[in-house]
Amino acid sequence: MDEKQSELPINAAEIFKALRGREPGLGEMERMFVTGKEAEEWLAASAPRMKLSDFKIGESFWNETGEWRCTDIGTRVIVAIRVGPQEMVRAEQIDGEIRETRYIEDDPMLLNGPPYAVAEMVFDEYDLETCYPTEAEMRADFPEE
Repeated sequence: MDEKQSELPINAAEIFKALRGREPGLGEMERMFVTGKEAEEWLAASAPRMKLSDFKIGESFWNETGEWRCTDIGTRVIVAIRVGPQEMVRAEQIDGEIRETRYIEDDPMLLNGPPYAVAEMVFDEYDLETCYPTEAEMRADFPEE
């Protein structure tokens, strides 16, 4: 391996940190297609936070966007709903024209289901690596500045 290749992981991680304000997660490093010994060492030290087997239907988990509740577990993915305030859209026809009204709703009844009144999101194998079992573990990786 030449000198130029061995610098790539460090530079890619530094660029990512400058853009996102934090160290990249395991899946994010893989998506950058970086190579070299440093990348292998960095990836080994950045073990996934949660594996598919860690998720349980009905239980909460966290990522940097907030709290989520697992609603389904597949072979390689999980499905979840966002817990907390949700942006809602009401569409109504007025004078032959459809008008949308956007608002924030925090009614816990939206989380009753299935079917759910809020959108379910799919988390793939890369997304799972950015998830934490508790808010405290997530905050330890993303201290407030």
